[in-house]
Amino acid sequence: MLMGYSIYEDRATSRAVIHKESCQYFINRKSETLPDNRWHEGFETKNEATRRAQRTGCRYVGECRHCS
Repeated sequence: MLMGYSIYEDRATSRAVIHKESCQYFINRKSETLPDNRWHEGFETKNEATRRAQRTGCRYVGECRHCS
């Protein structure tokens, strides 16, 4: 179920990127599994997603430039 926002966490590059769950990047890549990357899904608001992204410890936290 699409809730609103998801976060793509890439530990190798220390990046957490917030996506709308309608974003084609999210839709096309959410099933990918890589050892250093993962999705955090199901945030109703951008503020919730931002707070969670900040808790990942990634140096870069931002929004997808394609869907924001």
